Amino acid sequence: MLVLALDTSTRAGSVAVARDGAVLVESAGDPSRTQAERLPEWLLATLGAAGHTLADVDRLAVLSGPGGFTGLRVGLATVQGLALGLERDVFVASTLEVLAWGTSQQAPVGAVVGTWMRGMRGEVFTAAYRAADSGVGRQTPSRLEAVVEPLVDIPEGAAARWRDVLGEPGIHPILVTGDAWDTSGATLVDALQGHVIAHVAVGLPAGLLARLACDPAAAGVAPHAVAPTYLRKPDAVVARERDGAPVPGA
Repeated sequence: MLVLALDTSTRAGSVAVARDGAVLVESAGDPSRTQAERLPEWLLATLGAAGHTLADVDRLAVLSGPGGFTGLRVGLATVQGLALGLERDVFVASTLEVLAWGTSQQAPVGAVVGTWMRGMRGEVFTAAYRAADSGVGRQTPSRLEAVVEPLVDIPEGAAARWRDVLGEPGIHPILVTGDAWDTSGATLVDALQGHVIAHVAVGLPAGLLARLACDPAAAGVAPHAVAPTYLRKPDAVVARERDGAPVPGA
């Protein structure tokens, strides 16, 4: 199975092409240019670097967020358009969960793995999962069980939620990935006194997504069913609610 995967959760984003679980080509975007400026030429160039064209693609994959509203909308709309034209389904996954899955590949079964991403307004997008085993005798995790449900908050609030849910230290270290670690990871460490916490690098999100989408058991959806995962309301909606103005579509 040949998969073309796109991530527009962050301003840079990433694209990857994978075949049967192996990433052939992956690239990070140029954050100085908007997603709208780069797509869909970026996708086509990445496919070309892998020696393929759109006609060769068996499945499209896209990360649903959370992330910036405009970037997510552009990315999802691009994948929807391509999927409609190619008559392909789309594998859609949460950015938080895909990054946590990448982290789990470096963790033992039973460990807690989490994502700590930059949000807007000084917030973080975050979630934590337990790396679980769905097969007899497996040494590496094959699925995730939610421990701290996805949320958006200031770092102190998010870290307090982790502390309240995780409680006393377990036998495994907590492995965390995400682009907010450098700016506010210390807040999480301070909140989880007694826990052993390590930050790990997992590679480009689109590459992780492409690997997951190659699994024949991974369910795809029709293009019209592709939807974003925002976790928070747009600034315009917040402003209208604050001013007591009606919100279109509410």
